[in-house]
Amino acid sequence: MRVIILFFLLIVVSCTSNSQKNAIKILAIGENEWMITNLIKVDSLGNKIDFFTYKEALNACPEGWHLPTINEWNNLKNNLKEIDVNLFFSSYKGIKINDTTTSFVGKVTYYWAQSSEPHTYFFKSQSDSLLRFSSFDENYSLCVRCVKD
Repeated sequence: MRVIILFFLLIVVSCTSNSQKNAIKILAIGENEWMITNLIKVDSLGNKIDFFTYKEALNACPEGWHLPTINEWNNLKNNLKEIDVNLFFSSYKGIKINDTTTSFVGKVTYYWAQSSEPHTYFFKSQSDSLLRFSSFDENYSLCVRCVKD
């Protein structure tokens, strides 16, 4: 009987961001350490929001972290294993097209990438295991994952 041991690094650390203390779950994949949950911001009414415009996303990551580059997303894509995919992409938030319309909830999650082309994003569909990239209007709101500096 074969026993397969799957090992992955999951570290819970604390950081201070926007005057709130939050636990950050980290997964080491390839050459990088990634947050495995979407970054959250709190609006003036205290509502938790996990969608950012591109301009907001550029400065959203806490100190010691940054918005992933295209190369870092590609490195993630090339090093993902099935267990990592399920852990990293456990929630499909969709995309926020304007202040009132969110589309593809439960089907796809879209993430900003830091790039000279500000409309670049990566997305993961629940229906397949591929991580793809393309571009959107920078005023759409997408999710943010951060990579450790």
